[in-house]
Amino acid sequence: MGRPRARGFPRRRTVGAKAGESRFEVSKELDMILSNSPANASKVAKEWADEGVLKRFGRARLLPKRKYSDYELRMFKLNPDDLFYPEDKIITDVRNRILLAFSLIYTYALFSEFDRWFNFGIFIIFLAFTDQIAFGGGGWALTLDTAANSLSPQYRERVSIHEAGHVLTAYLLGVLPQRYSLSGLEAFQTDGVLNVQAGSIFDDPDATQTPTLTPNSYDNPTQPPDTIQRFSGIALGGLAAEYVIFGHTEGGDSDLVQLNGALRALKASRKQTKEMKEWAAVAMVTLLREEKDLLIKLAEAMRRRCSIGEAVSIIESYHSTPLKQ
Repeated sequence: MGRPRARGFPRRRTVGAKAGESRFEVSKELDMILSNSPANASKVAKEWADEGVLKRFGRARLLPKRKYSDYELRMFKLNPDDLFYPEDKIITDVRNRILLAFSLIYTYALFSEFDRWFNFGIFIIFLAFTDQIAFGGGGWALTLDTAANSLSPQYRERVSIHEAGHVLTAYLLGVLPQRYSLSGLEAFQTDGVLNVQAGSIFDDPDATQTPTLTPNSYDNPTQPPDTIQRFSGIALGGLAAEYVIFGHTEGGDSDLVQLNGALRALKASRKQTKEMKEWAAVAMVTLLREEKDLLIKLAEAMRRRCSIGEAVSIIESYHSTPLKQ
């Protein structure tokens, strides 16, 4: 059995005078494949990229994979502290408001009917304790995220920029996004997971192979990104997007935990881990600066809950200036 091919799709198609129609057809076909046979979607995307149908899939031009000095980081206008240490100020503000409002209302209620509301307070403490023990605080995190999404347009914008960064970097690195969510409630409804603000799911067939890090893994700048380099880039794509748009990061703690865990599983040394993270940060920030207008447009479309096929169509419609090495 040969490589999977979408039914009814021409063997070769170029994006020319009818580029809009072609992208629309690809978008609908890709959404159909993701819906019916998601395991084959990445293989089909790679095939279409080889045939010239998808001109940007896996075509990212990245900076050389090597250690960057502090001077070079300053030249790239990148402060690692602003990227690697996110502080979610909006969630903190929402949490403080909820706790303050609850404290005031509960205090007033105690004075009006002590016995009834005292028992209610004990019940709330029991629920909070259960949430911490059984779900790692996931229920409280879901409450905060839902409240922030409802109360703060800035929060919704930041989350959409973050997830658009993941989707865009993944696509340009040759990994097909399968789906995304822009809130903890969406993630819970779709995947049954708690304690996340949002998320994106990707399919990288090469991830079935176990990559290794070696001392000279940054010495060949012309070598295409291997599995762990792609993973590192995608993991930091959301943080890089926030940094490019806002100049600092607020979300993405889980991305850093996931990346650190993957590098530890590969038995990477502390030096290798630091170098890989710094290279991925520099490479993704530089890449997304070249794609800033596209990143903003993609985030806007994702806030409207565009499909992955529609996201691919938007990405394919943009052609940035190639990055100079």
